[in-house]
Amino acid sequence: HKGGKLMSLSKEELFEVVKEQGHSNRMITAHWTGVDNTVLFNDYHLCIDGGAQYHQMLNFDEKGAHSYMENTGNFGIAVCSNKDSQLIGDGYTGYSTYVEGPEPVNYLQLDALAYAIYLCCVTWGIPLNKVYTHGERCLARQDLYDDVCEKWDLDILVPECHIRTTDGIHTTGGNWLRNRVKEIAAKNGCYL
Repeated sequence: HKGGKLMSLSKEELFEVVKEQGHSNRMITAHWTGVDNTVLFNDYHLCIDGGAQYHQMLNFDEKGAHSYMENTGNFGIAVCSNKDSQLIGDGYTGYSTYVEGPEPVNYLQLDALAYAIYLCCVTWGIPLNKVYTHGERCLARQDLYDDVCEKWDLDILVPECHIRTTDGIHTTGGNWLRNRVKEIAAKNGCYL
């Protein structure tokens, strides 16, 4: 992100930016945008479009506007997806029905998301227990959110991820994401 202009980044370019910026972050929150998979938002530090292309929206040390009252030191990444998706059910005791809409999050985006998180964790020294979905932050911070199911983004990543884990804080989608980050790290000789 130079001169206030949006930058599209390859994996290699992303790594270079991560080495230069973002060392002030102490946690990572993953989101989806809920709109067309080409629409980018500068609330997040990094957006991943429907073709799994990275877009730097903010300097990685800059304070974003992606998580209510939790933006300082919090790196926000969003996958541009899930236009017109719906969650039918209470979202707490289990998801009754998830209607994905015309542009659901795709595996290429999820893999790009996991790769970006891997780079950030390894480079900035962020442990995986400080990587969350926005839905998990909502569950963990009921003092900030009025409704337990207010944020369900990325709780549902793959078909088997339709329930919260028994601890009531983490989600199967969040666990899937963190496990994928671990796999990528191990393939690159790092262990998180």
